[in-house]
Amino acid sequence: MYVLGSGVGYHGSAKVGSEWDFVFVRGPLSAKSLGLSNSAAITDPAILISELFPRRNSQGDSLRVSYMPHHASCTNADWREVVEAAGLQYLDPSSDVIETIHLIRNSKLVIAEAMHGAIVADALGVPWIPVKAYKHILDFKWIDWCNSMGLEYRPVILPELWDSEKFHTPSDVRKSDIKRFLISIGASGNGWTPPLNRNNRGIYFDKTVLELSKLAKQEAVFLSSELVHQSRLNQVRDRLDSFFSRVRD
Repeated sequence: MYVLGSGVGYHGSAKVGSEWDFVFVRGPLSAKSLGLSNSAAITDPAILISELFPRRNSQGDSLRVSYMPHHASCTNADWREVVEAAGLQYLDPSSDVIETIHLIRNSKLVIAEAMHGAIVADALGVPWIPVKAYKHILDFKWIDWCNSMGLEYRPVILPELWDSEKFHTPSDVRKSDIKRFLISIGASGNGWTPPLNRNNRGIYFDKTVLELSKLAKQEAVFLSSELVHQSRLNQVRDRLDSFFSRVRD
């Protein structure tokens, strides 16, 4: 099994054996977790996007600030509605890949809860800001990648907005209310899925819109240096050239 740039994620380190061949991994935390030497850590392979789409070296005429949620956040609240209310461009993590790359490249700033929204922006020379709205965002992955690019992960914490009833049937909502009541009286059963989070749109919608509007004007942004970007890109190229030469032989 060959590993080309992946890293440790939500389920921790895999049980690796002699059949695993690590060409390179996402970052130093992944290398350490897998018991590899630090030389195995380069960066996320999505940096290769800059081989297909030229890295921007200026802001150009773009005026759009974009926001990409984590894919698991999209059914917690209507993030498109939130983002557009803030006057930003919504980047759907499930949209066409090429279209999304073009939208990112033509943004002047990408606010990203989705790590690969930030990785692609950085690879293309577009400034970005990391945010975190929910507990399912895995800091380990972000720190791993940021460390590989000489950056520090400092996410802006957004309100934990819930409007999950919008994405579930009335029957699901009723079942969830019954389950919440049973849990409150100590009657929870083993293996139950947790009830839906209570709708807090009325409390946090406007606050979240305001936070995004402020971030769109923030001057403190993230972007790896041209020197670091080129160094990591060259390392990935060299490691891949070596790998393909080896497997061809």
